[in-house]
Amino acid sequence: MIDAVHKRMHTAQAREFQLLKQRFMEDPEAFWRHNPNGTTNWDKESFVQALSLVNLVPVADPNTPTNTHRLMKVMALIQLAQQMPSMFNLRNIIEQALRLIGFSNPEEFMADPNAQPMPNPEMIKAQAQLQKVQQQGKDAMARIAADHQKNKIELIKAQLQHKAQMSEVQARTTIDADRLQHDKRVDGADIIKDTTDSLGALGNIPPRATAGVGAGPSAIPGAGGQ
Repeated sequence: MIDAVHKRMHTAQAREFQLLKQRFMEDPEAFWRHNPNGTTNWDKESFVQALSLVNLVPVADPNTPTNTHRLMKVMALIQLAQQMPSMFNLRNIIEQALRLIGFSNPEEFMADPNAQPMPNPEMIKAQAQLQKVQQQGKDAMARIAADHQKNKIELIKAQLQHKAQMSEVQARTTIDADRLQHDKRVDGADIIKDTTDSLGALGNIPPRATAGVGAGPSAIPGAGGQ
């Protein structure tokens, strides 16, 4: 719709320029009559000759209504290039867009293709977060390893302590058993000694006393006369 209207306006303006040229050809002095301070001192013959050598036409492109329309086309082309980068030269498209909006030297705004690209802030942030998570994981693993080593050391200490306690109990048991055996031997020796002493004492009793003890009533003096 816009294209059709623009093309008709372009055609109508071209016709108006031709009509205006014809009117100036009929009355050349009308061109400078109301502009006495013009930059060119025209005369009738030179002005008519200039009009006969030129053809007045609109400068605008009949296929593009406005500059805004041109920008919309370029933006559409940029979007296509971004979606399919392998099929377009995005740098050339951007340069064309800059020229379209009035910059005659777009290269001064473009980055050097051989220069190292600037890092993406979001990528830097994501990398920092990843490094933080990785460091936290390493710290957690170090703490787990330290706790495991500590538990291992505590287990070894407990085993050594238990072994020492068992050795001490066995040593005490051995000492008590030896002491008991010694006491039994001492007690047995004392019993034997006491028995030997008792037997020795019995062996030292006088014979008379022994006979008196061992004889019957007839052995007692005076007992037989009765």
